[in-house]
Amino acid sequence: MKKSVQFVVLTAIILFFTSCFFSSEKQIMSFSITNINPAVVGTINEVDKTIAATVPAGTDVSALTVVLTVSPDATVTPASGSVCDFTNPVYFTVTAQDKSQQIYVATVTVSGGGTIGNPTMLDGYMDQNTTLPDLGLVIDYIAEDDIKITGNALLTVEPGVTIAFTRNSNRFIVEENAGIHMVGTADKPIIIQGPINNNNPGSWDDFQINSVRNDNRLEYVYFINGGATSTGNNGCVLIYGKTTMKNCIIDGSLGYGIELWYNGFITEFENNTIKNCDKAPIVTEGASNIQYFLSNNTYIANDDEYIHIVYGRLTIEDDFTLVKQSIPYYFENGLEIFGTKSFTIDAGTVLLFNSNKLFSISEDITFIAKGTELDHIVFKGEDSEAGYWNGIMYESNRTSSIMEYCDVTDGGYSDSWTDNHDLYLRNNSKIVINNCTFNNSNYYGIVLESEEGVTLTHSNVSFSNCIAGNVLIEDTEVVLTNLP
Repeated sequence: MKKSVQFVVLTAIILFFTSCFFSSEKQIMSFSITNINPAVVGTINEVDKTIAATVPAGTDVSALTVVLTVSPDATVTPASGSVCDFTNPVYFTVTAQDKSQQIYVATVTVSGGGTIGNPTMLDGYMDQNTTLPDLGLVIDYIAEDDIKITGNALLTVEPGVTIAFTRNSNRFIVEENAGIHMVGTADKPIIIQGPINNNNPGSWDDFQINSVRNDNRLEYVYFINGGATSTGNNGCVLIYGKTTMKNCIIDGSLGYGIELWYNGFITEFENNTIKNCDKAPIVTEGASNIQYFLSNNTYIANDDEYIHIVYGRLTIEDDFTLVKQSIPYYFENGLEIFGTKSFTIDAGTVLLFNSNKLFSISEDITFIAKGTELDHIVFKGEDSEAGYWNGIMYESNRTSSIMEYCDVTDGGYSDSWTDNHDLYLRNNSKIVINNCTFNNSNYYGIVLESEEGVTLTHSNVSFSNCIAGNVLIEDTEVVLTNLP
C-alpha cells in the first residue's frame, strides 16, 4: 500500500513538472510553394502574422503545394505538403505544444496578373469617422478581433469591400451613439464573412447595431456563415437600435438570420434574402418591430420557415398593417391587440399560434382581415390538430371591422369559455364575416356570448370538424348548425 501511494505521488509530480515545460512556441519559420520550378519562397511578416508569395504569370493558383516548417513540437493546419487553393487567402493555424494557437494569413500574387491577396489588417476599435475603400482584392480587410464602432464615429464601407474574420468568436458591433453606412451595389456588394477556409455556418459570430441614428444603412450587404452563438446570442444580424436594410443576403447562420430585440426595428426592409439558417430567418421580441416589412423578401431553406414573434402584446398608436410574407408569422405567446386605431392583415397572410395561446382583439380596435377568393388569410395552430390553440377572442365594437375570406382552424384548446372556439364574439362586439371557414375545433367553431349582444352580419360562412358543434349561443347554451 505504501509503495502504491508513493508511485501515485511521484507520477503526479512528474506530470506537474512536465506540464510546466510545455512549449508555447507557435511560429511558421519557413513557407515555400514547391510545385513550381524553381520553388517560390514566401515572405513571413511575424508582426502582422501574414505570408506573401509571388508566382509567375499563368500559374494556376488553385492547386499549389505548400511546404512549411514550424516551431519545434508545434503542428500546423493545413499540414506541410498540402495542396491549397490560393484563389482566396488561406489561413494556417499553428498549434503549440501547450495547445495555444496562432493564425497566419497567406496570400499569393500572380506576377503581372493581378493581386490575389495582401489584405489590410483592421484595428478592432474605431472612435473616429472612418471610410473603408475597396482595395480591389478578393479579401480587402481582415479582422482578428472584434470590430467596434464607438463614440460618435461613423464607419462608411464602400461598394465591393470584403471583410473576413479569422475566428468564430469575432463580432462586428456598432455601439449606442456610433453609426454604420454600408451601401454596396448589385455588381459590387459588401461581404462580411469568416475565414476563407471555413465555409461552415457559424464561422464568425454576429453583426450588431445598438444605435438609433438615422444614417444607419445596409444595402447590398452579404452576411455569410455567421451566427456562431459563442457570446450567447443566436443570430447573425442583431438589431437593438434601428437601420434600413435593402437588397441584403444572410446565408448560412448557425442560429437565426436576424434578431430584433427591445426597441430594435428596421425602418425599411425590402428585397432581402435569408437562407440556410439553422433556426428561423427572423426572430423578433414583438410584432411592432416588423411593421415596416415589405412583402418582397425571400426566405429559403431555413430550419423553421416562419417569422418568430416572441411576445405578442401590441398597442397600436398608428394604423398598423401586418404585411404578407412568403412564410407565416409564428406567435410564440399569442397576440393581443390594444389601442384605438386599425389593425389590418394583408390578403394571403398566414398566422401560426403556439399551443394554448390566444389571439385577442380589444374593443376599440378596427379589425380588418380581408383576404380574396384566391388568397385567403389563415389563422391556425403551429401543429394542425384540433384544439392546438385557443382561437380568436373578439371584442371590437367598431362597425367597419370585417373578416373576409379567412380560414380559422385548430382552435378549442379546452372547454373554458376563453378557449373553447375558433372564434368567440363578446357582447357589444360588431363585425362582418363573409366567405370564411371555421374548422377543426376541439369544441365549437364560433361562440356568441349572447345572440342579442353581438352585432353580426354574415354570408357564406361554413364549418367543418367542429367536435362540440358549429355555433354555440353561450348564455342559452343552444348549439346551432349555422350562424343566426
